[in-house]
Amino acid sequence: FHPDRVDRAVAGAAGWYTWPDSSLPYPIGTGRGKLPRRVEPEIRELCGLDLLILVGEKDISAREFRKEYGDYNLRELQGEGRIDRARNWVAAMREYAAEHDCDFKITLQTVPRTGHKVNRKMQKRAADFLSDN
Repeated sequence: FHPDRVDRAVAGAAGWYTWPDSSLPYPIGTGRGKLPRRVEPEIRELCGLDLLILVGEKDISAREFRKEYGDYNLRELQGEGRIDRARNWVAAMREYAAEHDCDFKITLQTVPRTGHKVNRKMQKRAADFLSDN
């Protein structure tokens, strides 16, 4: 919500993502839903943020989504496991950037021989990204 406060960020092994779709209520998408008053998602700015999405190549669990989102088929929207969801979200953000003619700096990296666990390989990738000038 405040990409102007962030120069660079890393998100790792997210279970699911808020989709850049205002027809879906927050937190499924960027529509009003449960958004606090006077808070607007800054999707254009987020697309232009140096953001690294990290996910282990073996992080394929397709855990259930919260019951409160049962009205939405999040597996169909986002994918079966964390790798699919990360790839699909980055693709959706890239598509949003193209449709809205804005910068796109989000990158996705899969970490070899890594599951859903923070390990030295993942930490090194994050540290290298954050310290890269």
